[in-house]
Amino acid sequence: MIRFVWTFRFRKRVPRLLKLYTAFKTSERRILHPIELSRETGIHMVDIVPLLVATPELFLRVPPRQGGITGYALTSSINAMEEAQVVSMLRRKSTVENWIYWSLIALIMVGFLISFVILFVGFDEFTIFPSPE
Repeated sequence: MIRFVWTFRFRKRVPRLLKLYTAFKTSERRILHPIELSRETGIHMVDIVPLLVATPELFLRVPPRQGGITGYALTSSINAMEEAQVVSMLRRKSTVENWIYWSLIALIMVGFLISFVILFVGFDEFTIFPSPE
């Protein structure tokens, strides 16, 4: 399996993260198990755990309680914010990751264009300093 150095944690995940955030805010308890979050949000359990683990800015992993059940809670900084501030933060982080994504795509395309020009056109027509003849 190929593992990338950079992973996009917020790109295309903002709606699901907001569902998890609202599930925590509307619950009477502060610590929730991923199964409880899955039931409340309608997101599959397989998708919830990687979201919780990948975003430590939002969610905190609470050490196992009795019986070895691991729970998750909102971080204190996110808990203190208003919902509009959290939405704004998530959208801003998603936008930054979107810019990085499209910059990498543009970089790859420019690299292909330069290698195409060098391969098929050659260096002779693209000299910066013409040779004296």
